[in-house]
Amino acid sequence: MFGHRLLPTVLTLTLLVLVPVVRAQASGDLIAQGATVYSQNCASCHGNNAAGGISFGTISSADIRGYHLTHALSKPYTTATLETAILKGIDQNGQALNGAMPRWQGMLSQGQVTALITYLQSLGPLHTVAQASQRGRGIPHVAMYMLGAVAGCEIVGVSLLRLLDARRTP
Repeated sequence: MFGHRLLPTVLTLTLLVLVPVVRAQASGDLIAQGATVYSQNCASCHGNNAAGGISFGTISSADIRGYHLTHALSKPYTTATLETAILKGIDQNGQALNGAMPRWQGMLSQGQVTALITYLQSLGPLHTVAQASQRGRGIPHVAMYMLGAVAGCEIVGVSLLRLLDARRTP
């Protein structure tokens, strides 16, 4: 019905989504594994949505969603500084984290730490643990996330995919 006018747009969007699919699926698997590590080891202190704010005496747990760690702090965390924070309790500024934060070195494997970091980095400001875990299951969820990441906003990505679905439906 839309003919050749829509073809360049569809091809561009298809390439944006399908080119990273193999890598995204691997990331999706890591996100799902990381969600499991998170729920077993981190959720009790940082909450089910990783937003923190749970009080322990005079201190509160940190917001450890990826968006917060990379956009809301004056000195953002990198993958390397996140690993150091998890394993050694040292923050992105080289300072010791509060005493309530466990030092996970020797308790989590390198694979678990990598999965956990991948999972945390997948969390935007509005995501819940269940949403990020669900994104780790199957190509459609990964494709929605990747398109959203390319567009700079997952809501835009999801809307574009819904638009394409609506145009395919007779």
